[in-house]
Amino acid sequence: MIRILIVDDHTSFRESLAFMLDRVEDLSIAAQSGSIESAREAIGTTPVDLVLLDLDLAGERGLDLIQELRLRHPSAITIVLTGNAGARSRAMAVAAGAVGVLHKSTSIQEIVTTLRRAFAGEPLISSREAAELMRKGGLHQQIEVDGHKALQQLSQREQDVLRALAAGLDNQGIAERLFISPETVRSHIGRIYRKLGVDSRLQAVLFAVRHNFLTEEDLA
Repeated sequence: MIRILIVDDHTSFRESLAFMLDRVEDLSIAAQSGSIESAREAIGTTPVDLVLLDLDLAGERGLDLIQELRLRHPSAITIVLTGNAGARSRAMAVAAGAVGVLHKSTSIQEIVTTLRRAFAGEPLISSREAAELMRKGGLHQQIEVDGHKALQQLSQREQDVLRALAAGLDNQGIAERLFISPETVRSHIGRIYRKLGVDSRLQAVLFAVRHNFLTEEDLA
């Protein structure tokens, strides 16, 4: 069962969506929130697997909640469901930690399919698509000294693994490319996450893209 928190300040939309999703046999609406504060309370007291979040909450920034969830509740997957589908908004959401962005006009069936894919760990957006989104959103050239220092901490083998992640390879594929075991791959990925301060493959790749570590040829 996939436990879902819906965060949207439009009550009629939120309740209608909750009603439709709660009728799907493998989905369960764990909670509904109309503000960031109530969302914090909900996720602090109710087990949640996935958060459907609107970026445009009255007087609040949904981006702040994405970043908070990534840091404090990394097991909760965040998908943005918004009426604002501008490139910059989508880019900022993905950069903050969302695994995907859907427009509110998306059909219920497509939303359900996306929720299932995200819960199963399937990528909703490729490394190349994410990099292009960030470029269009004006985030591609964001350079930070600390980011370069973090990337310089990666060993040569960790750099090889990061490039393999950007190419879209899974652990077995990386192991075969680099002639190492899948267990060693997992260890390298864990160290990459810690050194870069990220918690997913996509976030690691986006970090490297934002700091010009990866080229277009590296991306899947």
